[in-house]
Amino acid sequence: MKEYVDRSLDSMELHQILSFWRLGGYDAEFFIQSTKRVSSLLMDANDEEKQDIHRGIQLLWSSYYVMEQRYDIALEAGLLLYEMEMYGESKRFLEISIHEDPEEIVSTVYYCLAICCFELELEEDAWNYMREFLKLEPDHEEALALVHRLE
Repeated sequence: MKEYVDRSLDSMELHQILSFWRLGGYDAEFFIQSTKRVSSLLMDANDEEKQDIHRGIQLLWSSYYVMEQRYDIALEAGLLLYEMEMYGESKRFLEISIHEDPEEIVSTVYYCLAICCFELELEEDAWNYMREFLKLEPDHEEALALVHRLE
């Protein structure tokens, strides 16, 4: 069955991916393998499917252990949760990602964290993350526009 899914992942629907992930016990490697496809399908996902993803991430994380391949599960989980506008959970995972490997932080994570904090009305944290982001990408038009609008 895994060979079929490996070949078919790019054409699978979200409910099929979620079913296979559930069947596999919320396997971390499958999560990493499928996040790009899941992300592409989120726009059409219903609330039940989003809750399924959220629940799956929680179950995955509760039994997660660091693998030799060194995937950043927290980053991938945080970004999917961000796309689903689950800002509190997204913030939690993105901050875990930052603390686990501060040398390998993707600048976008700071931007996502700033937005999460603004949405959660954590303005001081939001401004701190936005400053960190603008240090790395000082010409980012969307971030600059947001800063000017909020000042």
